Amino acid sequence: MQHALRTGRWICITTLLGAAAHAAWAAPGTCDGSSDPCSFDLGRVMVTLAQGAASYAAGAEFLNGEDGDYVFQPNLFSMLALTSAGATEGFSFVPGLQLRVGGSGRNGYHELRGWFEFSGLSFQAKPGWRLDGLQLQVIGSRNVVGDASWSYGLPFALQFNGDSFAGSGAINPDDAAVRAELTINAAYLEGEDGTAVSYGYATAGFESARFVATVSAVPEPGAVALWLGGAALLGAWGRRARPGRAGA
Repeated sequence: MQHALRTGRWICITTLLGAAAHAAWAAPGTCDGSSDPCSFDLGRVMVTLAQGAASYAAGAEFLNGEDGDYVFQPNLFSMLALTSAGATEGFSFVPGLQLRVGGSGRNGYHELRGWFEFSGLSFQAKPGWRLDGLQLQVIGSRNVVGDASWSYGLPFALQFNGDSFAGSGAINPDDAAVRAELTINAAYLEGEDGTAVSYGYATAGFESARFVATVSAVPEPGAVALWLGGAALLGAWGRRARPGRAGA
């Protein structure tokens, strides 16, 4: 698994498993890890990535200051898993996005933003099936202490349980472009006596996410014709079976 990690001013790319990591996973369907268009089969739904691996991106940047660090997973296919349960199927992935600011005693205001996003992503039902809806679900956590705060950017609201959060919302399956953001900030000010006049510390991260498509079966044309024919015969029989009305 490959992570991008930044601490202070320095950026380093680390490969935890070395070159052998690429042999530990296989991109699904026609996807080969390049930016060529590709697709993969969920069972009843086909997923298309118009820019291949480049249809997914993740990153982080300091908006102010430099007291903090971050880590994220830049490769979609190395942490993608296909899911299926009853009338739903989709895929899960691990953004691996973790942000931290403050806590090191550096004077100033420190602000950090991280994100993951999809572009050129679409979902299409296979013949015999109808795609009734698509959702993005996310799970994560945050922690804020002192003179610090956090915010998120998602096309739906989050629900909270202590420091943990979760949320889900409808996404257009024909154009499932979506961006998920987290922003944290913290301030530190040291007084003349060396003690902290203002102190803040914040962390936030997306731990997991998944797309879930809901599908239902579409009757075959022959079955529809048979049903309509049967309904017509029943209607005709009903009309013939009615007693005649006496004349006035």
